[in-house]
Amino acid sequence: MSCARWSPANFRERGYPKPSVSGSPPAWRKWSGAIGRFLGLQSLVQVLGFAGGIVLVRGLSTESFGLYTVLMSALMTVQILADSGTGSALASIGGGTWSDRPVFSSLVRVVQRFRTRLALAALLIAAPVYGLSALGWRGTLGALLLLPLLGAWVAVQAQVDVRSGALRIAGGTTTAQRIDLAMNVFRLVVLGLIFWLVPAVAESSADGWRLAGALAALLAVLAMQARRLRTALSPWIDAAAQERPGQSTQVRGLIRAQWLYNILYIVQGQLALLLIAASGKAQQVGEFGALARLAAVFTVFNALQTSLILPAFARLAPDPSLLRRRFLQVGAAGLALGVALWWFAWLFPRPLLWLLGPAYLHLESELTWLMAAHATLYVASVLWSLNYARGWVHGSWVIPLASLGVQLATIPLLDLGSTRGALILVFVAALPAIPLNLWLMRRGLSGGSPAP
Repeated sequence: MSCARWSPANFRERGYPKPSVSGSPPAWRKWSGAIGRFLGLQSLVQVLGFAGGIVLVRGLSTESFGLYTVLMSALMTVQILADSGTGSALASIGGGTWSDRPVFSSLVRVVQRFRTRLALAALLIAAPVYGLSALGWRGTLGALLLLPLLGAWVAVQAQVDVRSGALRIAGGTTTAQRIDLAMNVFRLVVLGLIFWLVPAVAESSADGWRLAGALAALLAVLAMQARRLRTALSPWIDAAAQERPGQSTQVRGLIRAQWLYNILYIVQGQLALLLIAASGKAQQVGEFGALARLAAVFTVFNALQTSLILPAFARLAPDPSLLRRRFLQVGAAGLALGVALWWFAWLFPRPLLWLLGPAYLHLESELTWLMAAHATLYVASVLWSLNYARGWVHGSWVIPLASLGVQLATIPLLDLGSTRGALILVFVAALPAIPLNLWLMRRGLSGGSPAP
């Protein structure tokens, strides 16, 4: 690798602080500057993404937005199944090999192959769930028309996930952010044009065209993002590189360690939404999905975790004392942030609900539960991402299994035909993940998780 690539300017461009030199500022000041720059740009990315979500909420009827929520839930299910340890392999193995272009190129190639195959298999699992939901919306014809759209989305999303993850591991954090920013601007413009060109009228057919147009536009933007990420990643990988012996075995081992976790996580994570959908109350599904838009503030900090903290933690030297200290420091910061965001929503619910529109102003209590659930989920996700970055995922299936057990024990006590009941179910299910992620960390540090 050329010396030019390691210039201070390029290091700053990647979103990381410059290497320490004599007389330079303390490390905490460098990292605070890097985090500040990242959050400034990421906040703009998320504001635009949030605005696009609000356009969808306001542009669709509650029933159609309920269907959109179910579709996005199906896509999320496919993404989780398609990951199944591939992302952890990219982070934990790539964290030590990203500077070796042939080895890193081979790793990206192997991960992309596994990811695509898993995505296709996951689509076969998600399609029946999607089909049952869509049948209640526009009948068999509507389900068949949208199914190819779902398949194309899955294929493109697999490329975006691998390329974006590889770019961040390689240090191109700012480049990835700029691509996200451009795509969110374009997405917002396209959605605005669709809802302007297709006026909101009472007929369900017009509302269906608005939804179909929005989905097609979002897919087109996703395809543009995949192409731009491929171009941005080209300095770090060679598309024609041959796969290195042993890498497939490493990746397969992490997939085997995590596949049960992902299956249980999907069952546990989607249970609340599926129970509402099964009740046949489209309005409650729409409210559940619309309120989730207000939790978008957590995605800013999740992006910080994924783009800056996770790669940095993956690259740390294998010093148990250092790893434990950094793990607890990041976890404590995540806890403080989650509590602060929940407290703000509890104090000022009306201004937040106003963003969704007048149809949602009555959901003050539900908003409090939503933010409590997502604050807990955020803390758990911070801890999980650190375990994920080091490949400490062996035995992780215990986490969703415990959460599912809590959910099943709580279901008889709640009204799951209501939005509030579903949100309480999400909150209680998130609680076991925090102590169990700490257990995974201790197990990993003690050698209980085999090194990738």
